[in-house]
Amino acid sequence: MLEVKNVTVGYGDVEVLSGASLSVAPGELVALVGDNGSGKSTLGRVMCAAQLVDGGSVVVDGHDPSVSELERLRVRALVGRVCQDPVGQIVSSLVFDEVAFGPRNLGLDDAEVERRVLAALDLVGMLSFADRVTTELSGGQQQRIALAGALAMHPSYLVLDEPTAQLDPSARAGFRDLFSRLAHESHMGIALITHDPAEIARADCVIDVARMGVRSGDASAGGDRANDARVGDVRGGGACEGDAFKGAQSTGDASLDSVRSFDACASDACAVSEDNASEGGSLMAATCARGGRADIVHARPVLELDGIFYSYGDRPVLTDVSLRVHAGEVVLLAGASGAGKSTLASIAAGLVAPCLGEVRLCGAPPVPGDVGLAFQQPEAQFFLDTVYDEIAYAPRNLSCDEAEVDRRVHAAVRTVGLDEGLLSSSPFELSGGQARRVALASVLSLDAPAYIFDEPSAALDAKGRAFARCMVEGLSREGRAVLVITHDVDEWAPVSSRVVELADGSLHECDRGATGADSFACDGRASAPGEAPRGDASSHVPSGGAATPLTALGGYTPHTPAARADARVKLILLLLATVGVFSAQSPVVLLAWAVVLFGALGAARMRPSRILRAMRPVAIVLAFTLIANLVSCDGRATIELAGPVGLDPAGGLRGLLAVMRIVLLVGFSLVVAASTTGTQLSDACVRLLRPCARWGVPVGPLGTVLSLALRFIPLVSEELNRIRLAQRARGASFDNGTVIERIGVWASVLTPLMIGLFRRADRLAEAMSARCYDAVSAGRLPAPRPLGSLDRRVLVVGTGLAIALSAVGAFAQLW
Repeated sequence: MLEVKNVTVGYGDVEVLSGASLSVAPGELVALVGDNGSGKSTLGRVMCAAQLVDGGSVVVDGHDPSVSELERLRVRALVGRVCQDPVGQIVSSLVFDEVAFGPRNLGLDDAEVERRVLAALDLVGMLSFADRVTTELSGGQQQRIALAGALAMHPSYLVLDEPTAQLDPSARAGFRDLFSRLAHESHMGIALITHDPAEIARADCVIDVARMGVRSGDASAGGDRANDARVGDVRGGGACEGDAFKGAQSTGDASLDSVRSFDACASDACAVSEDNASEGGSLMAATCARGGRADIVHARPVLELDGIFYSYGDRPVLTDVSLRVHAGEVVLLAGASGAGKSTLASIAAGLVAPCLGEVRLCGAPPVPGDVGLAFQQPEAQFFLDTVYDEIAYAPRNLSCDEAEVDRRVHAAVRTVGLDEGLLSSSPFELSGGQARRVALASVLSLDAPAYIFDEPSAALDAKGRAFARCMVEGLSREGRAVLVITHDVDEWAPVSSRVVELADGSLHECDRGATGADSFACDGRASAPGEAPRGDASSHVPSGGAATPLTALGGYTPHTPAARADARVKLILLLLATVGVFSAQSPVVLLAWAVVLFGALGAARMRPSRILRAMRPVAIVLAFTLIANLVSCDGRATIELAGPVGLDPAGGLRGLLAVMRIVLLVGFSLVVAASTTGTQLSDACVRLLRPCARWGVPVGPLGTVLSLALRFIPLVSEELNRIRLAQRARGASFDNGTVIERIGVWASVLTPLMIGLFRRADRLAEAMSARCYDAVSAGRLPAPRPLGSLDRRVLVVGTGLAIALSAVGAFAQLW
């Protein structure tokens, strides 16, 4: 039994939970509901020992995490957790390694780890993604991987914080079935934090976190007490959730009834907007009449996309996409997770240039800040210290005076229904729903002619979702063009004029009259529950950019001969190649090494152009090295030019050899980087250094430090890209202005970059601890694993080739 008894939790002077009590039994599915900011996520953290309580107790199968670190570790092994933001939970570069992280910390052998990983990936429909890079996955796909990582540890209980918020409808249906099976067939206790009426309807009992003293009875009983105590009399958004839940119970159609209840809540939301409008403080016209939108669509297109093509490397994402959004029109963009919707949004907003095609805003190419874009992950937009500064950033970039900035900030806050008392708070300390409202407000303050909202109602309670719909409708009535990316087509259909689906890289018009979880799927293209999601393309571009490289030198390319080789073999051969290249003095020997490099590039399925791109940052240094050796200024040059200045061919040859060595070294390093993940590299180093442990060398901790360092190399690039593009999305220019102005803009990135990296480090540490990483697992050495026959042959051939080339070089020097 997982028991929470009279728990109190506070942040500073703010008490988030007070006297909270609940229990989750094995085999029970408990839904935790309540308004945004009511403490649901904090309660979830407490239940899995991610956070200790200030008062009261949490006991899981007799283990109290506040007693000792050992007891806390046992609770973490018993209670798995999946958070709202999957990005903060990812600790490894490769999907297989990510899911295997927890089981490996439990000390399981390789065979058992592999069995658990494959079983967990199969459960969440991601079995075919085992060799994919985690940063190349969409937000929904990353959420699946996060759930798989928790399931692979075989916990007795699960705490799920809105785990389906970023999934497409067919995947949500499959996950609801999975949660029910885990609880009722596998006897796992599940605490599900949710606003989804269909998920609430499946729960055995429902608890309102704002009224923790009241707990419902059996959901299947349908008695008076169950209906009353559940959520029927919950304040605010909870009341709307309660209405939707009751309707879902009575009709069995949770999706349709949720829309009806949202409509009821929208009436209240619109009334608030009308009050704001009467005060002259709203950014939009406060008219929220229900009904179709076709009557207000003007003939003038505001946002146009023609023939858009885009690909990540050799993987096409968008193929010949064309779309027009007119003034006053709301267009819904649907599609499965990973279809490329977020990538299309970034292109439409002018943040990413398409490979082919044209984007126009009011007839001209848009520049960053012309189109208001709210990202799928709210925190991807945040980089400042306070909510006020986040919302004020856009109008300040537009050179508005402080009076106008202040007016826009407060108007945007009222438009999204955010408590003005939060303006001085850090945006990173808000609940998921509050952060969503801040993200929306931060782009509304642009006062743009077109807006793109990526999953604008995700993580909002029922009243907040209705408010978001009312906000979008108000923008359209002002004559703005609005594109809403959503998995909840039924919810948004009443305020839209058209629905288009992105599938297989192309757009397809859909019937907006259809309803149901799969109504968005034209021609039945949605993936079935339990199957790998369609749309192999990456769409996880939280900051509007391309997928982040895995390492500083390049990305990981799976399914190649080089990728199948053991990382230990690759490290040994890289060391031999480095020694051989730098010891070679003959151009002939270096050309022979170049032939070897071309063979290695072929084994890694890499093009030589990739090496040239990697050399761009140091191209000036290489050119200077070559010129400095070729040109002589001391009068000793073989070829005189002017006075003491001349050309020294021998020096030029030395410079050319130095440049060749650097290029060869970068090339061999790229081959290893493109065929080996950071986890594989750190594991290989630990295995190679294993004999040193006999002399007291802390091999295990050294491997952990190396693994974290390799993990943080792409994180620095990712965080920099996130902040830079979040600023560009709100009008910041990094390429225009004087040199001093450009330096000032780039300098504004450095402070949030450092703060962001510290924040990411904290989350990474928490994610590792949640899956039982501690001093014991850090010091544990992996079980011995002999090289396979193919790896042994590759090692022998590679070593022999390196020795032969070194011998030829030495022989050439003697002669």
